[in-house]
Amino acid sequence: MTPLADRICRHCNSQAVEDEVHFLVNCPYYSDLRYDLFTKVSISHPEFSTFEDIEKTAFLLQNDHIVNSLAALVSRMYRRKLSSQ
Repeated sequence: MTPLADRICRHCNSQAVEDEVHFLVNCPYYSDLRYDLFTKVSISHPEFSTFEDIEKTAFLLQNDHIVNSLAALVSRMYRRKLSSQ
């Protein structure tokens, strides 16, 4: 397993560690892909926009109502990531 310190995101200029939270919630490289799901979640759960990033990640991963949408999003994000390497 690659140590976190060696997992700097190569897709944005933030110099952030590319962990699950960065990938799923923060990285601007994927913001256009996230837009629809995050808008849908924010409409049905207005408090979502006030969550800290780790809380947003946990909410997304634990919410049964969006599991299919989240899986589709992660698949699109991962395909983009692979195509840029």
